[in-house]
Amino acid sequence: MKVDWLFALPLIPSFTEVLENGRLPSSLRELITDAVMTVVMLGVVVYLRRFHKQLSVLSLEDSLTGLKNRRCFDSDLESCVARSQRLDLLLTLAFVDIDYFKGINDQHGHERGDCALQDIARLLEGSVRQATDAVYRIGGDEFAILMSCRDEYSVEDVRMRLAEIETAGNGILSPLGASLSIGIAVLDRKDMPQDFLLRADKLMYDQKRIHHCRPHGSIERQKSMGSYSTKNDQN
Repeated sequence: MKVDWLFALPLIPSFTEVLENGRLPSSLRELITDAVMTVVMLGVVVYLRRFHKQLSVLSLEDSLTGLKNRRCFDSDLESCVARSQRLDLLLTLAFVDIDYFKGINDQHGHERGDCALQDIARLLEGSVRQATDAVYRIGGDEFAILMSCRDEYSVEDVRMRLAEIETAGNGILSPLGASLSIGIAVLDRKDMPQDFLLRADKLMYDQKRIHHCRPHGSIERQKSMGSYSTKNDQN
């Protein structure tokens, strides 16, 4: 307590002047003003940093589904391809597309279409390994999944998991007259990110044609129909 009083002693003349003149001395006013301005500026800096962080998150997130967006996908694709090729790791890219999505909006309304997108987003996100895989909404009714694999057996496991996703997704979409098409590509050592992307996109459209010709076509047919590629298939 004595120490507290010692710190207060220099303020006694100022308090005396306040009592005598009814106003703060200029030196104390300046001190208080500086302290207040410092606190205000610190608050502004903290707010701006938080606001910038929120903007950064929003700029990489799809507002409807909460998934990472196309901008984030493009960035992650380049870094994942570079890392996988540098460390000789397997990387799988799946393109997922909702067939006849326009019909959902036309026949059931855009709100129901939005709900279908959210349902598929939750299905995809809940079916991947959170530590190593990432799901993106890259277009209106298009999604992408980047999946790291340890070996060829892991690639086969990915294919099986995606087949289960396709079955579950068709269960969600078939009452609405829609279905899922999934194209799977495995990174080659010579692939540029754009090559990898285009191959997965082409395989997805191959699968789409299967669905158009054969309503019950599935990802299980992709090998026999030439719509599924692995490193072994490419070599």
